Amino acid sequence: DETKKHIQEGWFSTGDIGVIDKDGYLFLKGRKKDMILSSSGINIYPEDIEYVLNRIEEVKDSCVFGEEKEGKTMIIAAILLKGETNSQEVMRKANKQLNLSQQINKIIAWPEEDFPRTSTLKIKKSEVARHLKSKEPIFKKTIPKNRLLTLLSKFTSGSITKKSNLMTDLKIDSVYRVELLAQIEE
Repeated sequence: DETKKHIQEGWFSTGDIGVIDKDGYLFLKGRKKDMILSSSGINIYPEDIEYVLNRIEEVKDSCVFGEEKEGKTMIIAAILLKGETNSQEVMRKANKQLNLSQQINKIIAWPEEDFPRTSTLKIKKSEVARHLKSKEPIFKKTIPKNRLLTLLSKFTSGSITKKSNLMTDLKIDSVYRVELLAQIEE
């Protein structure tokens, strides 16, 4: 049972890593499963690197993970770029701001409009890492954007933009969302 795995000595273990400061405040650093252990034994939190990357003007979003290569831990960043930007330049800017142990070794401009995400819009890091490691074509089952927009237009009279919210802007209720999902899956 999955729940029993997370109960330790009567406490529910979420897998979150936190730090308590001198004033007693708890700060969440990230998830234990996402933490990167460097070759020299230093804990590296991808969220710290993503924070630096996401503050760079040319970056929309980022996903950082570690990969073992020939006994060395490589820090890899996948980034969503704004416009035509050189990803190597982004890596140079980020590495200037990062500690030596956090330096990005490889950066990849994600070829799709967005990363795969959960229903709560968190990036599916393991899926991003798997696709980049396997070098297989990303999202073989992606619906072309124009077909998706055509499907959406059948369910709404509102104008559709990249930032449209299905519920509020397009006024699509739960019944229509289920129908839309069925259409997308076909």
